Amino acid sequence: MSRTVLPHAFLILTALAGPAWGDVLPPPQSTPAQETELPYMGSPAPAELQVLAPLLGDWSIATRVQTAESPGRELRFAGKARARLAYNGQFIQLDGSASDGKEREEYVVLYRYDSARRVYRRWYFSSIGLASEFVGRWDGATKTMTWTLLNPSPGRTGVLTDTLRPDGFSTDVVYRDDTGKVTRHAVLTAARLGSPAPN
Repeated sequence: MSRTVLPHAFLILTALAGPAWGDVLPPPQSTPAQETELPYMGSPAPAELQVLAPLLGDWSIATRVQTAESPGRELRFAGKARARLAYNGQFIQLDGSASDGKEREEYVVLYRYDSARRVYRRWYFSSIGLASEFVGRWDGATKTMTWTLLNPSPGRTGVLTDTLRPDGFSTDVVYRDDTGKVTRHAVLTAARLGSPAPN
């Protein structure tokens, strides 16, 4: 077969192999600009999520960490974070970073109110490969949210306590082994940068 025949044979085979793209994919029904004007599917965001509205905005964050492996030694991290309403207001999404001056970590935290189970939910995803899931209980009297880790490593438990204020928030993190001994204790303190974000 000559070189001039090969391209023609290839075109014939591909034409016979299946329908054209136009026959497979339907034409677009709307442009991206039109799609942004469409209403969202589903129910409105639950009002209970407003409990976490103090998290919205920009933050400067200082973190102190103590571990059982290094008693008496405290690790310090500095970072920033921004929290905003996301996905039609169904979630609060907090994007943050932290560094000890030698290495850095980037992370995303998603918060949601689960109307079916009547609990708050929290997911944490980190550049160190960590993915954690928590369920939360709100105490209106103390303005605190207590998060219980749902996927700890074997023989471990984890509890986070957020204390929310208009000008900042703090998070107390305690991990224990199966004997109840504290293996890791961290205190995160966030100070607001600028004015609060609109709800």
